[in-house]
This record gives sequence, C-alpha cells and structure tokens, in this order.
Amino acid sequence: MLSETELANKLHDALGQKVDGEGLPTEPSAETQEYASGIVAALKAAIVSNLPGTINGVTAAGGPLSAGTGLGGLMVITPGPMLAKTANGFAPPGPTLSSENSAVITYIGTGLVSFAPGNITGQCTSTPVSPGPLANGAGTGGTILGLTGAGCAAAVAAATGSSGPDALKHYTALIEYISDNAEVEYASGSVVGVCPPGGGPLTAGAGIGGTIT
Repeated sequence: MLSETELANKLHDALGQKVDGEGLPTEPSAETQEYASGIVAALKAAIVSNLPGTINGVTAAGGPLSAGTGLGGLMVITPGPMLAKTANGFAPPGPTLSSENSAVITYIGTGLVSFAPGNITGQCTSTPVSPGPLANGAGTGGTILGLTGAGCAAAVAAATGSSGPDALKHYTALIEYISDNAEVEYASGSVVGVCPPGGGPLTAGAGIGGTIT
C-alpha cells in the first residue's frame, strides 16, 4: 500500500538528512512531502490493463480458477496529478520542475505489472462438454516490475538537461519504494477469459480497469 508519509520519509532519509547538527531527528521538507504526495496521486489515478493472453491459469469445469497469474500488465499514468501537487507545494517552482515531474511519471509508466500464481482468481463456468467465460475474475497483490533508480535518473537527466549529485540516491529510493509498496488490484469482474470444455488452460485471459493502491 502506498503512503505519502512513508515515501516522503524514504526520500528524505536517502539524502542523509536523518539528524541535525545537534543529533536530533529531522523531518522531510514541505517540498519533499508535496513531491511524495504527487507521486502517490499519479499512481493512484493510473489505470492498469492486461492484454488478452497475458493472464493465465488452470480451469476446471464448474470449479475455481487455479494458479491464476498475470504478466506484462500495462499502466496508463499521466503527470497531471503530480504537477497539481508540486505546482502548489514548491515556492516558487523551479524552471525544470514540470519537466522533472513529467519525466519521472513517464518513466514509471514503462514498468510492467505482474501477478504471482494464485493472485488471479475467478470461477469457471465451463462444463465437461461446453466452454464458458470466467466469472468474477479478479486480481490482488500485483506488483510493478522493470524499473530502476538509474533508469529513472537517466530519464530525468535527458528531459531536463541536468543531473544533481544526489540524483541516483533520490531516484533509487523512489523506485525501490514503488516496487516494494505499490499494489495492483483488479476488482471482481475485471478479469475475463474463456474456460475450455472439461478444464484446461484459460484462454484469452485479460484484465481491464486495474487500480494501484
């Protein structure tokens, strides 16, 4: 589950600012808090989908889907929700802030969503002699894969024409947090597919309208 506070703390700590000169704990800046809030807002507004054939499992006539899995899920994510947060949270916003935000969100959107075996569920409506659609298809615990801090830092540098000395630390902390905490879900009925007669592999398994929490 995503938390604005947890992400802000991780970004803050990644830059070695945990204590002040007197050894007292320091807090994330207002800008860091708004930045984290923007990342979380963009992720929660994203929509996930799995193309037909990227969701699989073993069907049984009239029984539940077993070993349901999903690979290669795609995200539609835009920088708008993040830009709305940082435009108000940075005083004044720097000339490259918008480009940085857009580059980060665009890079995050290159990640792929995966569901481990058993995290895609549903009820097979097939019979021993007739196929049937997957009913109540759903997904929980999906994760975002394929992202790295170095990749994100490079994307930002290409977009803004600059890279600070702490860029790799910052973006590594950001991507690690997303990889470890973002969870993708498909509500009941959002996963579809065809169960063959008598059981067997799910065919044309797909997902629509997935969300990130």
